[in-house]
This record gives sequence, C-alpha cells and structure tokens, in this order.
Amino acid sequence: MPSDDTICIVKKISFCRVRGTTVRRDFAGEPKIGVGAAVKCSCFPKTKRLVRNEQFRTVLARNLRRSNGLLTLFIAKNDCAFARLGISVAKACGGAVVRNRLKRLAREAFRQCEEEIPARFDYLLLISPKSLQITDDLQEYRRALKKITLERIKTSFLKLVAKAVSAYRADSRKPDRANVRERNEE
Repeated sequence: MPSDDTICIVKKISFCRVRGTTVRRDFAGEPKIGVGAAVKCSCFPKTKRLVRNEQFRTVLARNLRRSNGLLTLFIAKNDCAFARLGISVAKACGGAVVRNRLKRLAREAFRQCEEEIPARFDYLLLISPKSLQITDDLQEYRRALKKITLERIKTSFLKLVAKAVSAYRADSRKPDRANVRERNEE
C-alpha cells in the first residue's frame, strides 16, 4: 500500500500526494504554476466503505430497501459522522471486467453525490442481472451495458436515497410497540 508521500511518474510528469491533495511537479521538483497546479485528491478511502461481512449484514438486517429498474438500495443508520457505501454486483451480471466497471461507476456516483446525500447512513447498493436485462443475445447484452452510464447511476442513486431516507424517517417516527404497551398498562 503506497504511503502519502508516494511519487508516481507518468509521461515525464510526477504527481506527489501530500495529505489528501495531489500536487503536479516537473522533473526538477518544482511545483507547476498555473492551471491545475494543485488537484484535489479524488479517492474513496476505506473509512467511507463497507468492507466487512458484518457491516453488510447489519445494513441488510435493517431491511429498509428501495429499488428501481437499475439499482437496489439498502440503508441503515451508522455511528459515523459521514456516509459509507457498500457495493455488491451479482456474478450473473458478467465477468470480472463488467462487474468491476459497474462498481467503479457506483463508487464514482457516490463520491460525486456525497455532499447531496445525508450523512450518518450506511448505503448498500446491489446491482442484479435483472437490472441489466441480460438475455442470451450477446449484442443486446453489450447494448444494455453501454446504456449504464455514470449519469444514469448517479440520478438513480440520488432518487433511491431520497426515497429510502424519507421512509427511514417515517419509520423512526412510528411508536415502538413495546412502548405503546407500557403506556396502555399505566
């Protein structure tokens, strides 16, 4: 795992990561002056991911699910001050290349929408073969894959988040049955 001081050389230009920002440098080591000198790091750190099986199970156990034709979203409240994302793509969606592309698109959509979605929630995105409309015809399958773009995933994700969070808030306002029984006994 590279450290924060790792230098990567690409096409005679180096990029130095220092404390979350990327600074472009020429080979003399001087920072480039002008447009694009300092670029904000666009990474997706592990702290913002659901990585362990128990984290996935916790979100699934909450059983608050919303779905549309493309994605299925599960949400659960978390104790962090930020939102976290987990992604699961079924093997039936395609080979590793296809599944990894779908995961990259979902991660990028989440990263770009991070300011718009509520914090303190864990989001679990499921992409199933039904959403890809997989058929036996290879040409149709390829066309369906090309239709899945970053913008389509982003808009779909934002709509699902709005529905799921409003459902969560409505569900949390309902009185707990145990509390209702205690009140009736008094």
